[in-house]
Amino acid sequence: MMKAIFLSAVVYGLLAVSPSIADADTVVSAGLPPQMYPGLRRAFGLPSDAPDIIRRDQCLLPGANELIGKGRANTEFSILCNALFEARLADTIKLIHQYPHRRRLSAVSAGKIDVSATTIFPEGMANVVGDTKALLSQPVLEIGDYEKAVFTLPDRNDVLAVDSLEKLRRFKAIMVKNWRVDVKTLDGLGLAGVVKVSKSKAYHNMLKSRRADFTISEFTSIKNSIWAKGMARVPGIKIALASPRVFPVSPQRPDVLAAINAYIGRLKAADPQYVRKLFVHAGFIKPEFADWKLLNPTRNN
Repeated sequence: MMKAIFLSAVVYGLLAVSPSIADADTVVSAGLPPQMYPGLRRAFGLPSDAPDIIRRDQCLLPGANELIGKGRANTEFSILCNALFEARLADTIKLIHQYPHRRRLSAVSAGKIDVSATTIFPEGMANVVGDTKALLSQPVLEIGDYEKAVFTLPDRNDVLAVDSLEKLRRFKAIMVKNWRVDVKTLDGLGLAGVVKVSKSKAYHNMLKSRRADFTISEFTSIKNSIWAKGMARVPGIKIALASPRVFPVSPQRPDVLAAINAYIGRLKAADPQYVRKLFVHAGFIKPEFADWKLLNPTRNN
């Protein structure tokens, strides 16, 4: 794990030359998933009786010690709150945490919430209700930054021996059809087929009957996902998802969009991989799999 002090020092150096977009005494609303809210309060040190707001002095720098191993969402919020405060668009950020994913994105698109506190894949906007769609920021994680492992049944020695994309193409994948980015990625690999199902609980039966051969998922799925119980991770290979992670912003807040884009640009100016390193620091990108072979090298840098 990289040193938090190094990451924070880089951010401080970047912010020292950051221009202010505007002076304001306002509140920016940020929508976050309900399941993220308790962890964010703990990571950012909010007392249990504190209001649902973040002040300037409570906004952690990306790369802070408090964010080591605390996951993608908390690091994304640290990027967002620093972008807003450095641009002087707000003195406080109001946390809106009551809405599930689709309703949150619809509220951002409708201008009821200023910005999502976490990133999405752009394909997620297909779920939004209404004709107006949110503005999308520059990529936080670029195409190719987010990698997944390949999983199969433990008796599939033929799949477990795969060590190249050419060999993987002999097999069929299985994926939940609503997981658009995973489906898009698998469809682009030139496989023997991609079986699309309604729920991940169908994986075992489909793999056991040989109607499909493998799936892709987070490296830790064997520990964290019910469907992965009893499965095996194909060693030494990984797949990069074919979509970036971006912040959705209200169409009524182009100033918020500009602030986010400017901040991300400054973070990446000296080192295009710097933001990706922040997600290693957060434990979202697993450094122990860095040397595994990427079968679809789509990374931009």
